[in-house]
Amino acid sequence: MRQLIKKGKNKGSYTIRYYCRNRASCERHLKKDECIAKYGRVLPKSVRLKTIAPAIEDTLRHLTKNTVEAHKRYIERLEQQIIVNKAIAERKLRQATTDVKKQQVEYDKYLNLHLNHTSDYNKYHKGKLEQTETLLNAYRATQEQSKKYLAKLKEPLPTREQFVELVNSYLKIATTTQDLVEEDAVYNEVVLNLRVRDDVVSVIKLNPPYDLMVDLEKITFGAGKRT
Repeated sequence: MRQLIKKGKNKGSYTIRYYCRNRASCERHLKKDECIAKYGRVLPKSVRLKTIAPAIEDTLRHLTKNTVEAHKRYIERLEQQIIVNKAIAERKLRQATTDVKKQQVEYDKYLNLHLNHTSDYNKYHKGKLEQTETLLNAYRATQEQSKKYLAKLKEPLPTREQFVELVNSYLKIATTTQDLVEEDAVYNEVVLNLRVRDDVVSVIKLNPPYDLMVDLEKITFGAGKRT
């Protein structure tokens, strides 16, 4: 969740906080008395991005193993997604094409009235020409977007080298971007789940195929920055 900072030197900027949806077993959702008995204080229900970012970034630095198999799995995932995206885009294109044809008929009708029966147009249909033109342009835009997207889906899929470059770019984005949404998108792409006990990341599980690539022997999770 993006949260607006309302006070202090960072007023007006945003932070990102993560919440656990597993209320049944998450220790952050323990009852107040149970939490105090176990930790000596009530744990916050959420964790700030800066708490977990260092551990995720350390994991990203070590996505170096099994690149051949990981690339194969990545391509398989893309191919399945392309099938779905192509079907959706083709459906949108068909609908947009139908809408363009219907709206063109409406536009031509009002244009004819405006040019040849101006008094009747102004009396009964004033403004309709502009309305139909706006809709026609919108349908045409959707039509063109669908065509371009379908063409993009036909582009060659990433080679293994390009896939490795893509994975490496995740770390660069995570460590340099000022766009919290972009940073969050990288974490959601790579990380399936993680465990944060107090303010320390103890376990990170990655999404396929990145889970094949991580060199666990080189990763050491230490204490994260405290919120």
